[in-house]
Amino acid sequence: MDDLLEDQAYIPDSEPARSEICVPLVSQGRVVGVIDSEHPDVAAFDAADLEVLTTVAAMTSAKLELLAEVDRSHAQYLALKESHRQLSEEIQNRTALEAELFNVRKMEAVGQLTGGFAHDFNNLLTVISGNLEFVGLAENEAQRQEYLDEARTAAGRAAKLIQDLLAFSQRMHLRPVRTNLNTMITTICAQNRQRLPGDIQMDLVEDILPVQVDPTAAEIALVNLMINARDAMPHGGTLYIKTENIQHGVADNESLSKNIVPGSYVKLTVSDEGEGIPPEALDQIFDPFFTTKPVGAGTGLGLSMVLGFMQQSGGAVIAKPEVSQGATFELYFPTS
Repeated sequence: MDDLLEDQAYIPDSEPARSEICVPLVSQGRVVGVIDSEHPDVAAFDAADLEVLTTVAAMTSAKLELLAEVDRSHAQYLALKESHRQLSEEIQNRTALEAELFNVRKMEAVGQLTGGFAHDFNNLLTVISGNLEFVGLAENEAQRQEYLDEARTAAGRAAKLIQDLLAFSQRMHLRPVRTNLNTMITTICAQNRQRLPGDIQMDLVEDILPVQVDPTAAEIALVNLMINARDAMPHGGTLYIKTENIQHGVADNESLSKNIVPGSYVKLTVSDEGEGIPPEALDQIFDPFFTTKPVGAGTGLGLSMVLGFMQQSGGAVIAKPEVSQGATFELYFPTS
């Protein structure tokens, strides 16, 4: 309006205004205020003044929105800070619980280890000492020799028990040499024919790459797997042994239960047609003295020894059980 005095609704100040322009302040699509300018002269404002005032209003609206965004950001920061505090507290509580659980499991494992070792070793010492006593009571040389043979056999089992424990603890002194796994497997099967399943099928890659392993420890590990396969098939079945050269990458770890370093490997696979491993036992099969066999049928050190040997050799062993469809163990040997 060019002259406010002509507006009946106008309430004059101490010095009446004759001209006025008013521009709204718009923030986030709604009017939050106005910028009003008055002048005592008639028709004091023109289009340029309106443009200036509109610009000021736009800048003020932008400033208001910026301040509101600062407030929202600060509120979000406080919310995130609180969430982080709660998460950190939960992580600390969980870490404490996991540490406590780890200690409990560690003590349980130590108790199981020492108890199982003491039991098995005591049995062997009883056999050794008993037979040595019988030597003095023997009526003839043949009987004396029989008692000595029994004592030697028990002593050999005791030595193997110690060796298995050292392998599991990764303290066994290995002497790795350049080895052809195919040759080693063929030799082991021939030398242990009476102890292994009757039906063995081998699929050995022809151009197998050499690996650096301790032949004796590798033989013990493989024989343990074969004996486990035999025991898993009391009514007969086929033992499958396969070797292959592989190039293992980071992406391949997704299909494995345990990550291994990318590189060139010889993969040795041992499979049976037994009843498989129960899912609830899968996390324990490599624990020392854990066994699913009947009492007295095994020490429970076979798989723990395999694990210790493979880790000490820079490789890995992975179990792939399928209930009622047998069990598969994959051994990854780094190539030399």
